[in-house]
Amino acid sequence: MKLFIVLALCVATAVAKPYGYDHSKPSMDSYTETKPSTTPVPIIEHEFNDDNKGNYNLKVKTGDGTIQTEQGRLKDLGNKEGPIVVKEGSYSWTSPEGKSFTVLWKSDEFGTHVTGDHLPTSPPIPDEIAKALKTLPREYEKVSSYARDEAHSHSYSKY
Repeated sequence: MKLFIVLALCVATAVAKPYGYDHSKPSMDSYTETKPSTTPVPIIEHEFNDDNKGNYNLKVKTGDGTIQTEQGRLKDLGNKEGPIVVKEGSYSWTSPEGKSFTVLWKSDEFGTHVTGDHLPTSPPIPDEIAKALKTLPREYEKVSSYARDEAHSHSYSKY
């Protein structure tokens, strides 16, 4: 009987609708829906230069003030994977409220890095952790050299 009650409670909990929540509507309270413009945005300027050797640059300017730039070049990684194209650029636009935004980006063998004044950043590292990170390599070297010395100082018999 107890098992039946527990199972009934589990089923009731699984199928119950949360109190006060309407699943038929999206829950993005701060989101205001904007309809896409049906008016085409003209391209005012378009420049693309390519040397057919992996180096290029691009600049696009549109009628709504959006600007995009991009440059790329070949970078030899030696014997790792062959050459890659390292890219960097920016894009900027003005919001409907009149605020300007700019994003700078770079993409290389270490990944893609994006910056912009409007983008969130991580909080600063606390001083205690920063100090610990600076001393960590020295402490690691001390411990590993001690472990190496200990391992070499013991002789092992074959029985």
